[in-house]
Amino acid sequence: MPFQGAAGEYYLTDKVNCCVVCGRGESYLRKYVVPHEYRRHFPEIMRDHSSHDVLLMCHSCHAHSNLLDLNLRRELARECGAAIGTEDDLKVTVFRHISHSV
Repeated sequence: MPFQGAAGEYYLTDKVNCCVVCGRGESYLRKYVVPHEYRRHFPEIMRDHSSHDVLLMCHSCHAHSNLLDLNLRRELARECGAAIGTEDDLKVTVFRHISHSV
């Protein structure tokens, strides 16, 4: 079934590659809105690797977003017993260490 209305038009328009937060147009990373450690618990049909939850962010905005994500993950871990992925913790820790040593 094809998309109809405004939602369908969105998928037919050209997209500009830039940071969705600050608008910077170079050197960006993909930001997955739903973290992988949570996605794996979704039903198979919701785990297809579609681009519906992927945003482009520059390195600075991506790093800031990861720090905010970590705070939310910790809160969810306390409230719901949700796991916190060690890979993501490592990325945040390493970035923090690098940014403080520069």
